[in-house]
Amino acid sequence: MLKFNYKDIYCPECKTKVMQYDGITKTPQVVVCYGCHCHITYYPETDSVTRKHTVERKTSSGKRF
Repeated sequence: MLKFNYKDIYCPECKTKVMQYDGITKTPQVVVCYGCHCHITYYPETDSVTRKHTVERKTSSGKRF
């Protein structure tokens, strides 16, 4: 049975909890902060968090480029 070492990830701007990292996934995790409406990217390899403003949607499908 797997034991997860959960780690809480917070927005660097508004200090809102945005996700809970399980300690297993090695790919960058992208979530939306509901406090400041920005994209928060967590890089588990370097244990760093970056913040970017939300990109305008230019297509009808909602895909962001």
